[in-house]
Amino acid sequence: MQPRMNHGTGMVETLLGLAARRGARLALVALAASGCGLYGHGTSEPTLGGRDEEAVVAAAAGGTTASDDRGSTVDAPPLPLPFGDSDAPLPPPLPVESPEAAGCAESPPPRAVVRVPPARLTECQDGFAACSGRLTIQVENCGPGSLAIESIVVTNPPPHEGTMELTFAPDTTIGVGETLERQGFVAWEGLHDVQVHVRERGGAPIDLAPVSARVTNPVLAEARAECEACRGVWGRHGLAQSEGCICGTGDEGKECRDGADCEGPCVFERFEEVAPGMGVPVGRCAGSRVLFGCNPLIRDGAGADPPQPLPGRAPTICVD
Repeated sequence: MQPRMNHGTGMVETLLGLAARRGARLALVALAASGCGLYGHGTSEPTLGGRDEEAVVAAAAGGTTASDDRGSTVDAPPLPLPFGDSDAPLPPPLPVESPEAAGCAESPPPRAVVRVPPARLTECQDGFAACSGRLTIQVENCGPGSLAIESIVVTNPPPHEGTMELTFAPDTTIGVGETLERQGFVAWEGLHDVQVHVRERGGAPIDLAPVSARVTNPVLAEARAECEACRGVWGRHGLAQSEGCICGTGDEGKECRDGADCEGPCVFERFEEVAPGMGVPVGRCAGSRVLFGCNPLIRDGAGADPPQPLPGRAPTICVD
């Protein structure tokens, strides 16, 4: 039993695999350096008819050691769970909507069928960010003999490079007419490629075509719809490059003498002379509610300030 892990560019994912007997929970934990990634979680399939099965997911070298119920160990760093307790309840997966749902009922039947229902990211820690959901992978054996399953590889959608690989003990098999199911945490929206590696029991490998798994983020979609409704600009903003929306304003270009005169910032333009040699700042309302960076802005409450000697000094406010 050899744990393995593939790392994507700019991303570090560490997975901890715990071996599981029939009826035991299999918990797989991963942490991406960017704050999101792919995680495994599931239960052993009761249709395997008493055969022990074992799934191990790769861990990076170093760190602490975890033991399974057989006394085997795997090394993994002592990482916190990115989305809370791995035993927390998850929303149910969406129903299978793909054409291959007919599976073994097709004529002639395929050797095996892989189904991956569409999934949703619904558990979010920060609004629409740091969201996770559950991906269900089903492998059905159409016969005529038992299948040995070797691994399941899930590739993240672009631009989130990286993969997660589940490997199984050599004696893990799927009987004729039986279905093996695994569930995993995902944290990226888009099309994930799922490749299942099986072979005839004691024989040659079987070439199964990869399956595309669609993952959507309804929380993010709702936030983008709200941004469009406020005539905003969606993207990454500020020094932190945080993803979000900057809404537009309805008073762009209106003359202002106080930051409170505008829905967004009041951008300084000139000084207006109100007494010989004395003036007050005058500006116009911006077209967006926030202006990042350092800009000549008239602050809230400036309208109550006394006039200042001309030519005056343009006020500057920095926002991030």
